[in-house]
Amino acid sequence: MNKRRKILTVIPARGGSKGIAHKNIVELAGKPLIEYTIEATLAARNLDRVIVSTDDPRIADTARNFGVEIPFLRPPELSTGKITLILVMRHALEFFDKRGESFDAVLSLQPTSPLLKTSTIEAVVEKFHSKRCDAVATLARMREAHPYTAKRLKGREMDEVENFVDIPEGANLFPRQKREPAFYFSGAIYLRDRSLIENFKGHTYGLGDHPSVVVIDDDEAVDINEPLDLELAEILLRRRER
Repeated sequence: MNKRRKILTVIPARGGSKGIAHKNIVELAGKPLIEYTIEATLAARNLDRVIVSTDDPRIADTARNFGVEIPFLRPPELSTGKITLILVMRHALEFFDKRGESFDAVLSLQPTSPLLKTSTIEAVVEKFHSKRCDAVATLARMREAHPYTAKRLKGREMDEVENFVDIPEGANLFPRQKREPAFYFSGAIYLRDRSLIENFKGHTYGLGDHPSVVVIDDDEAVDINEPLDLELAEILLRRRER
């Protein structure tokens, strides 16, 4: 019988942000943004340990008030906008390794995905265990944008275009409803075996060669980066409460 892998759940929430000041604790429908992810995560079954990784004391205090553990303040060198998420996960693993608690995998959950459901978190963890895969990530369907309609600027004055990808012969371009469904990594959830994190070389998603996926709905795929995203998320939250 295969041993169940022990998972460290990390909610990464750095203090700096460009599009929205103090984004991770900005108010959304009367609550700090990060509270939505904390609530959904703490309600999930079969999570071994849940922490917030932040460099910001304000975020730490806010998260702590909602019952999540803040075992450390992340060092400044791991808190810039150029640092990849996997390095933040590696730091968390190493922190606990040094204290004699080892984890086999890391589940990362973005606080900028406030409509993420507890059931989706559980589905990702269940797939990780049941399929014995090295990684599971959330996918969302591309609705308006699509690889077949994407263009690349070219020419001396960059005012000419060409197809961004080679379009297969016979592919349906229009109407939109007949195009082959296309998906993208939503970024809301990544669950990785620690071997992927330890061996990460950069410039990839760090999901190995054969990751499994869980497809989420449009609401869950909302990602808060700009003020307009907050307005959309509030509308969807109000609709969900009806």
